[in-house]
Amino acid sequence: MTVTPSPPFQVPVDGTVPLRFDVRPITTGDSTGAVRIASSDPFDSLRTLPVVARARPLGFQILSEEFFRDPIVLQGQDIPVVVVMDDSVQVDSLWVYYRAGGAQTFAQLALNPISSGESPRYRAFIPNDAVGPSGLEFYVAARNGIATSYRPLPSQPIRFQVRVADLLLPAQTANAYRMISVPLDCGGAPLMDLLRDNLGPTDPTSWRVYEIGSSTPELTQYRELTADDQAPLQLGSAYWLITRNAPSLDTSPVVGLSTPTAMDYAFTLDRTWNMIGSPFDFPVAWSDVRVDGTPTGGQSIVEAPMLWNPSTQKYDPSDVLTPFEGYFVKRNGDAAVTLTMAPTASASALAASTNDVRATSSGAWGLTVRLSGGDDQQDVASVGVSTLGRSDHDRLDGSHPPPTPGDGVWLAIPHPDWKDYRGPYQRDIREPLTEASASSPIGHSWPLSVAVHSAERQWKELTLGVEGIENIPSGLRAVLVDDRLGRTVDLRADHRYRFAEEPSGAGSEPRFRLLVGNAAFIEQGGTPPTTLTSGLSDLAPNPFQTNMLIRYVVASPGTVDLAVFDVQGRRLMTLAKGSQEPGSYEVVWAGASERGGSLNPGLYFIRLDIAGRTQIRKVLKIGSSRGRG
Repeated sequence: MTVTPSPPFQVPVDGTVPLRFDVRPITTGDSTGAVRIASSDPFDSLRTLPVVARARPLGFQILSEEFFRDPIVLQGQDIPVVVVMDDSVQVDSLWVYYRAGGAQTFAQLALNPISSGESPRYRAFIPNDAVGPSGLEFYVAARNGIATSYRPLPSQPIRFQVRVADLLLPAQTANAYRMISVPLDCGGAPLMDLLRDNLGPTDPTSWRVYEIGSSTPELTQYRELTADDQAPLQLGSAYWLITRNAPSLDTSPVVGLSTPTAMDYAFTLDRTWNMIGSPFDFPVAWSDVRVDGTPTGGQSIVEAPMLWNPSTQKYDPSDVLTPFEGYFVKRNGDAAVTLTMAPTASASALAASTNDVRATSSGAWGLTVRLSGGDDQQDVASVGVSTLGRSDHDRLDGSHPPPTPGDGVWLAIPHPDWKDYRGPYQRDIREPLTEASASSPIGHSWPLSVAVHSAERQWKELTLGVEGIENIPSGLRAVLVDDRLGRTVDLRADHRYRFAEEPSGAGSEPRFRLLVGNAAFIEQGGTPPTTLTSGLSDLAPNPFQTNMLIRYVVASPGTVDLAVFDVQGRRLMTLAKGSQEPGSYEVVWAGASERGGSLNPGLYFIRLDIAGRTQIRKVLKIGSSRGRG
């Protein structure tokens, strides 16, 4: 209890001093007592006054609370919060705590009195910049002395869904595939309606969009959406989009609702590979996602999301699902699983990915295998050893997501024998090699599949490079074996290998083996010795229109000169020149001269000179031409 004014104080002769007694009860209920006032009055020095106190709960109501049970408001509007206190209940201060959906912390705002009396009213306006596509959450706290009352509980705030008329998406990269998603419930509106507003009429030469069709461990197929396609925009799904320009995208004229944050968002993975996106307009940590109720870190049925980077033209593992981005997620095994995503924004990304095997244990090493095909087309795989790795599937291994719908190159480590985990991989980490005698074969062998995806059926010259050879212990050798050509390349001497491929599916049989081990292992796993005869071995196709593959054999070390001549005997193009080791080689001739111009249709000659021996073959170029080079 406190007294105002605080004693001691003086009372004027024949005067009065009003006193105020404030009682702060510890518990609710009625209580009685007495207040004794001592003074210097010689006739009445002690006076006792009876006191009856009635302590009531710090109760209040939020007006229109029935509206807040399932509220929907417009983006950018102020939200009034009006509170009325229970009859005769005193309050020191009232606060509204609010935040965007999924946010980690609440902002606070004082409610100001707008009426007095036995049931005073208070009001505050949640600012419009807090009412956005993430949704809105709030609760009210009343304070009186040491007592605080909440309505509703802070752990169960009132939640708004926000009606969004025009959500801006990040700008699209020109002439590059990107996987996109839209974190709004658009009520079944067709995806094509949303895109046409910014991209114009459907035109495959200006923009194209794909959704996933079917997926197995061996093959994933896409479905291109056409002009009259009414496929609805699915919350939590992702789509491939490519545009000739780089326009800004927004959701207008489609109107959507922010995803409710009152409960986890759940969706089913019923394919091997799934294209997903965050259903919320805030980043969600992958560690906050559950797979059939199990944390993602404690299971291996669903692999971590993979994000396509249009700039680097490769996939990267991601620890956070960011709004508007799309991700590939692989479900291993044949049974459908359910992902549940908590409506909580990620505070930060997680620790470093296991993609870097050097971070997993001491003594580990890794190699990066890079396939390059010109036009900035590339694909990357990684292999290595770690104490956490195994020869069969382990948590350090990472599956290779499907290729983009357009042209590109493909590099993967196929594992059709891994049962529920079968399929192509882009990361394969094994156990460390054990010490053994020099005569015992010790090593690891990684199969490598390569492919070219292109609408044009023509040969493409590729380069396979291996990086990180210096990380391998000095007592081990590393070689690349081309089983198609029967060549073995010492990677310590030359870590780049050129070859040719014709467009084919991604599920092609492995062409290469990457071997790391002791000399006995390399000798055992290399190509068996064969008798070679120098000369041209294959010219395909012949006749040709755009380009052709030329294979030739070098039987013994020597100088090679491979060139193209016309019927007048003029050298038009040098395809290979210099010293070469024994083996089979491939080059691609694009039907052009050294000056870069495409040659006219007609008869040409391929001449191979090896160590003084000459061989000449005729080839015929057909079709139209832009002129002689």
